[in-house]
Amino acid sequence: MIDMYKVIWSTEAENDFLEIIQYYMEEVSETFARRLSSIIESKINSLDTFPNRTRIGREENTRELIIDRYPYIAIIKVDEENKEVLILNIIHTSKKYP
Repeated sequence: MIDMYKVIWSTEAENDFLEIIQYYMEEVSETFARRLSSIIESKINSLDTFPNRTRIGREENTRELIIDRYPYIAIIKVDEENKEVLILNIIHTSKKYP
């Protein structure tokens, strides 16, 4: 049986996500922003199974989920004991991190 994890978004990650989508709505198109929103949400929600398939993070005790084909990374923490994945931030790859 596959362990299922609960995916929890921090307030910071929710704000990051909203800023990303707002930017693309204003600078590209609503259609593109909606498509990107769906891709990011789908990719993050897929962490409910095998969240450790992500790469080891640059910050201690974190992991990084690469959003394929787009310049974003979700910074996460995996809590094995409680079977939870906390989405800490979503950052643009050009941003200095950490």
